[in-house]
Amino acid sequence: MGGRCLKTRKFNFLFRSVVLFVLCPALLTSLTVAVLAGEAASGQAGDGVDWVLGDDGHLEIMGSGYINEYSSNDMPWSPYTSFITELTVYDGVRSVSDWAFADCSKLVSASFPDSLEYMGAYAFQNATSLVDVTLPSSLYNIPDHAFDNCPMLRLDSLPYGIDSIGPYAFWGCKSLALQDLPDSVTSIGAYAFHSCDDLALTTLPSELKAIPDYAFGNCPNLALQALPEGITSIGYRSFYRCDKLSFFLSPQISKIDASAFQESLAPIRYHPSNEVALAAKQDTWRLCKFGDANTDDEIDVGDAQYVFYAYTTGSRSSAESKACGDVNNNGVLDLQDAQLILLKILENQGFPVEAQ
Repeated sequence: MGGRCLKTRKFNFLFRSVVLFVLCPALLTSLTVAVLAGEAASGQAGDGVDWVLGDDGHLEIMGSGYINEYSSNDMPWSPYTSFITELTVYDGVRSVSDWAFADCSKLVSASFPDSLEYMGAYAFQNATSLVDVTLPSSLYNIPDHAFDNCPMLRLDSLPYGIDSIGPYAFWGCKSLALQDLPDSVTSIGAYAFHSCDDLALTTLPSELKAIPDYAFGNCPNLALQALPEGITSIGYRSFYRCDKLSFFLSPQISKIDASAFQESLAPIRYHPSNEVALAAKQDTWRLCKFGDANTDDEIDVGDAQYVFYAYTTGSRSSAESKACGDVNNNGVLDLQDAQLILLKILENQGFPVEAQ
């Protein structure tokens, strides 16, 4: 009889435990976090590099040397990724390995010392709450997928010294607020800034030679006013759905993909001598010849007349007419534009921007 009662009590206890954890997953999570936080969450991350996670979610990495290379979800603090809210890497630490803080979904801020030389690929991928990051001037590369899918990241500058930005580095960083890119940048990877909704760059680094596939695709607020003089190629959908562009395609650009400006509402200007641009033109482009103010695909007296009439009467012009007739590049149609178009026709005098 006693044995039967004991079995019954054990069954009831197990039953209540199962019901509690099945019906209260939030409680299970909080208990797990409490247990993890109650432990001495610390250890080694490399030869001479230690880490400590406080019960407030602050992960601190200190010492002298390099963090070991780990595979995805195999970092020493991987069991705690959903608990980390703040990251501080102290002076002396020289690297951050691949996947180091990937999937830290509650991480809000991160700071790095001037001793940091290297950041690994996927370092902050899917850190969906990350807002503030302090990057040191000692860093020379933003690697592949470094901040991939960090939609809250509001990084407003990159340190001078960065020379390359890898593929997908800032993909999906919808809140990215970069004012400019340092002139030290010489290459940008495919998809590097794809789907960065708030990115509003007006210029690009002067040493860039190519705009790769999808580099700035789906950046509706990108407002580039000019391309670097050394740009020679523009890749597939590199400016897909970029509606605020106002640059022109100069003759030295020798390769333009036919889908470079697909679904972009911006009028794309090109020089009359740029046969590459004309050959690449698709129905989805709003391509207009520089100086062709009345958009009839010819540069003639009618264009000068159009500009003169628009200026003197204040009549509204289409976006294409404004873009293509504004040959002095000051943002409006005025008498100087009309004069420059006449000089182009009568004396074959190049527009000022052609001499740049």
